[in-house]
Amino acid sequence: MILVYFSFGAYQQGRRKNAPPASSSTTDTAAPRLKLTQPKFDVGPMVQDEPVKRSTTVSNAGSLGLNRPKEVAIAYECKVGGTLEVNPTNPFFNLKVSGTKAVTIDVRSSQPNFEVMSVYVVEGPFAASFEHAAEGPSFLVKVTVLDDHIDDETPGVTGKLIIVSNDRTEPQKELPLFGLGAVNRATPLAPELAP
Repeated sequence: MILVYFSFGAYQQGRRKNAPPASSSTTDTAAPRLKLTQPKFDVGPMVQDEPVKRSTTVSNAGSLGLNRPKEVAIAYECKVGGTLEVNPTNPFFNLKVSGTKAVTIDVRSSQPNFEVMSVYVVEGPFAASFEHAAEGPSFLVKVTVLDDHIDDETPGVTGKLIIVSNDRTEPQKELPLFGLGAVNRATPLAPELAP
């Protein structure tokens, strides 16, 4: 059972206006608090990382002898948080640059003994691989654009990446992939030949 405490300082001050004056021996103490109890929150079906807003009503379970309020409505918001962290969550590729077009995605979890099991592309002209980071508990997923799979006149491409891990909240994480611009197939100059 959840206990909620609601301050009635303002209510008591208004009530004292019609009460007889207190004697000089009476000491003004802190405003009393009304003890309220409520049933279990009923949030219903929830989707991870999507906030759910609900309201509930709690009833007076105190013993202060106050006639009101007998019930208090309380609004609340809750969200189911995951343990998996992915950065960036929306990998972007500039197809106008020359040479290899790749983005490295950092994948980690607050879950102990976290492991990435596999990664694969289900849509789009991309290839993916992964490795354990040299330091720390994260894994690095490298996504590369396959220039040869893109037509010259294509202004942009989209794709979809799946990360499979032992994370208990998101064992299969899906990420959108975006590439914009006409693909540049030129080979970058070697550093010693660059102007």
